[in-house]
Amino acid sequence: MLRDPDGVRGLPAALGAAVDRARQAGITVIADIDPAVGSLDAVRGLAVLRLSQEALTNVAKHAGTDAVARLSVTVVDGAVHWEVVDDGRGRVPAPVPVGGGHGITGMRERVEVLGGQLTAGPTGPGWRVATVLPAGPAATERT
Repeated sequence: MLRDPDGVRGLPAALGAAVDRARQAGITVIADIDPAVGSLDAVRGLAVLRLSQEALTNVAKHAGTDAVARLSVTVVDGAVHWEVVDDGRGRVPAPVPVGGGHGITGMRERVEVLGGQLTAGPTGPGWRVATVLPAGPAATERT
């Protein structure tokens, strides 16, 4: 996405593909993706994609493949409001091998570099991960 000028315009489709992969793993995903994400700058667009992929993977690993997750991505005044919440009620699969992603720590680092703050923690029987990525320079230049 960073090297392809059309990559960010393809962000809604890339997020859709991440949702499809989670669904193929058995998770019910309710996705509410603002079409305005296609106008994000490449850095924040890639962050949103990676955060979504990691969070949905974490749902499968920790809440189980029968869990219900909600992915919400909206753009308000150039700021990106992103959240994944699961109900914690899935069937937990066999242990997943260690390695691969960087979990919450990597998500937090990615968000902080962009001036945001990641919140993560239990909510009822499930888990919630959320952030607001402030408007980037490219977004403020367009307004």
